[in-house]
Amino acid sequence: MRQTLRKAALLLLLVIICLSYAAGQDADPSPTGNCSTLPCLTTYHNNNARAGVNSMETTLSAASFPSLSATTVTLDAMVYAQPLYVSAVPFNAGACTGGSARNMVYVATENNSVYAIDAGTYTICKQVSLNSGDTAIPVPDLPPAPNTTTPCNNITGNSTYGTVGITGTPAIDPGNNVLFVVSAHKSTTGVYTQRLNALDITTLASLSTLDLPSHITGSPTFYAINENQRSGLLVTRNSDSSDNIFVSWGTFCDGNAGTNGSFGLIAEFDWNPTTKAIGTAVETFYPQGAYTNLTSPNSAGPAGIWMSGGAPAADGGGNVYFAVGNGHFEGITSKTLNFGESIVKLGVVPTYSVLDYYTPNVWNVLNNGTNSNVSCSEYPNDHTCVISALPQGDWDLGSGGVVLLTTSSVTSYGELVAAGKEGMFYVTFYCKSSTQCPTTNWNQLMGGLDGLASAGQGGYNTDISSRSQDYSCTPVATAMKPSPGNLAQCFYGVPVQATRAESGERATPAFWSPAGATAYLYAVGTTDALEAYAFSPSSGTFTITTVPSGATTYNYPGATPTISWDGTHTSTAIVWVLETAGYKTGSPAVLSAYAAVPSGTALNQLWTSGTTGPPATKFVVPTVANGKVFVAGGSCTSSTSCAGALTIYHQ
Repeated sequence: MRQTLRKAALLLLLVIICLSYAAGQDADPSPTGNCSTLPCLTTYHNNNARAGVNSMETTLSAASFPSLSATTVTLDAMVYAQPLYVSAVPFNAGACTGGSARNMVYVATENNSVYAIDAGTYTICKQVSLNSGDTAIPVPDLPPAPNTTTPCNNITGNSTYGTVGITGTPAIDPGNNVLFVVSAHKSTTGVYTQRLNALDITTLASLSTLDLPSHITGSPTFYAINENQRSGLLVTRNSDSSDNIFVSWGTFCDGNAGTNGSFGLIAEFDWNPTTKAIGTAVETFYPQGAYTNLTSPNSAGPAGIWMSGGAPAADGGGNVYFAVGNGHFEGITSKTLNFGESIVKLGVVPTYSVLDYYTPNVWNVLNNGTNSNVSCSEYPNDHTCVISALPQGDWDLGSGGVVLLTTSSVTSYGELVAAGKEGMFYVTFYCKSSTQCPTTNWNQLMGGLDGLASAGQGGYNTDISSRSQDYSCTPVATAMKPSPGNLAQCFYGVPVQATRAESGERATPAFWSPAGATAYLYAVGTTDALEAYAFSPSSGTFTITTVPSGATTYNYPGATPTISWDGTHTSTAIVWVLETAGYKTGSPAVLSAYAAVPSGTALNQLWTSGTTGPPATKFVVPTVANGKVFVAGGSCTSSTSCAGALTIYHQ
């Protein structure tokens, strides 16, 4: 009997150890709580890999697509944030009391309102305003666009009215029943703040707040009026159920407010589920650590993190990935770190620092549009020659979001893809944590500066034409075995128009990788159709010779696709694309559904919504769950007040 009990105790201990290990490895809180078995879309593009897939959609199917109707819920202001969806929430507040399980949709507006809406009845269960004796920031107060005295209006589309409140997509930890969101405020005395809020998703009650800039550390100084919090939030979960909240900022209209501060940054805050407190100890990374006040023509603006509303990604080890727009590059040198025009990997444990980066050798050209230092006859492989015909302008890498394609482990390397205004897709290697990367070259797995084997080369004002080994788009010699300076692949996937500044990728691609079937990356560039690039896990590269595409062209700014399927049958898979080109005129957003599996070289369109959608807001992403599609939007172009709406497409 004693031996049996000893064995049982040992078995229980092993189970506890295994569960603890699993919890430590699960950095994405999306599948916790009820969301482990029910469909939930709790963060930008559905999960921390930013793949944009819902694998629990059993109602909507490409094989038998139903007829959809539209129901619209009126909101108090424009919406940029993606609607978030949580199944079986015991909501008990406002118009929805009793605490019965409801499928809930959460929507945030530019008036600093958060709505909790019953996804079954379309009832607004509760609306809360995060304004407490203050207001959202009026657009006329914003810093001016470069070389003008006109306030930057790239949020509302109007420089005289409207407000900037909540722009970045919130994030939810369903295991802790908490929603995190950043709001922007102006007090009655004219003081500007941005506020990190934690709300209870069962009541929308405030759990805690943290006003910024008082808790942003480091240099330069954070000025809340100048920082554009457009990028979605990232939340990762620790083994003790606490959360890490990552918030990133860029600038308004690529402006530089000089000594008043206007810079890109990403900061990490801690959430304690016991005390419900947001930690004031925050770690901060500025991608443009030096040259922060440059006004020379060599820079299109300060380096910022915006990714057209995309959110930083995180791997299973809690490392963070994002793309930086504009700015100068120096890499890891004795000077202050500068990672303009780069894809950056930050490690959180044991220190908040750059573990890895990838910077195209044409980083300076992406700021300028042309570069006369490159001889195309001498260096034909340098893709500076390909883009040298572009007009001088802003072609930054960081306009597109990052997607983690494959999962890394101790013995294999994952891959990441990102693209920017130049139209080039960069497919780079990464590993899950610094301890799982080769110790001799761990900081170069994503490539560093193209073709260069050591960090810090090709720094500020370096003559690109003098580096004979500096070639772009050189694939690795051996599949899935990255070495310093190597990419898996890079290719032009979005047509770049020399006559238009509005080109390239201003969205986050979607990546669908069904077991036993072909994996695809879906992208919709500016003035381009939906395209599907087949992915080979064995080579780590995409097929770019024959690319299936849809028949519809999407004008500026393109679109971020999202995918729904039942997780088993590829015939059910649908790619959803939202046309938002009408945002300048207040025209409706147009939702379309495509069969995810190509038919030859075509992606067949199954359905389109026509003019039933809300006013289009650029960069908005649809949310698909339980047989319904949720599309938010709004407009400030048709009157002296701004309108917002959530349209639900359903059977």
